[in-house]
Amino acid sequence: MARSCRAPPNSSAVPAVIFPMSCSRGSLSNSPASNSRAPSAALWLVDGRNVPASDLGHFVRRLSKAEAARYARFKRPQRQQQYLLGRMLLRHAVACATAVAPQDIGTIEQPDSAPLLVLPENEPHPAFSLSHSRHWIACVVGSSPSLGVDIEVIDARRNVLALSEAAFDTSEHDFIRKHGESERVLAFYRIWTMKEALFKLWSSAGRQDKPPAVINAEGELQLQGDGWTCAFLEHPHLAIAVCSALPLVEITRSELLAFSF
Repeated sequence: MARSCRAPPNSSAVPAVIFPMSCSRGSLSNSPASNSRAPSAALWLVDGRNVPASDLGHFVRRLSKAEAARYARFKRPQRQQQYLLGRMLLRHAVACATAVAPQDIGTIEQPDSAPLLVLPENEPHPAFSLSHSRHWIACVVGSSPSLGVDIEVIDARRNVLALSEAAFDTSEHDFIRKHGESERVLAFYRIWTMKEALFKLWSSAGRQDKPPAVINAEGELQLQGDGWTCAFLEHPHLAIAVCSALPLVEITRSELLAFSF
């Protein structure tokens, strides 16, 4: 399938959170320092179950030497696929946000951190963030100075009260507990993804202070603060949080059924 930066037919918009899809080449390529328009971002998703094995072999050959070495160190096939599709999705997303072809986009691996983006000289570097959950891969790219994304496959069978008591602080656990049983799963995954997305945003921005609390003094979820803002994107199978250093005028979302280059 030829690579295209246009939205596939199943692109969707979520009221008040996602704006109409408009992923065309160069749509996010304005410099983060530019004041010509407010920052925007594009979220790309791919379900690894839809990627043929023949494409995976082709993608492996597209990895850089450093990427291939890291890919080989993963022992579990699912983790290998997550890494591989993440690197390919990053190339696709950045190509859609710039004038750079996917094959001219590289990365520098960093231990226990997101990769550094390598683009041709004088090409503005968009912010990006990667996430994966089971067979799903996500990449957000945008013109904000820094971004963070997290996705989690929603599992309604999980005992979210027990999990939140073990993993969250008291205010976060109380926030989940006050919700009715039918709403607790969504509340749990919103806190989980927001905390993860904020951590990635802080790391991307090189901030040394701790990420903010996600529950305010009134016991409610807070979606913005000094130097950050977060949004939740709707999806039938995933909880998705995108956090940005600056307010985003729009976040578009597309799911790729196939991609190649």
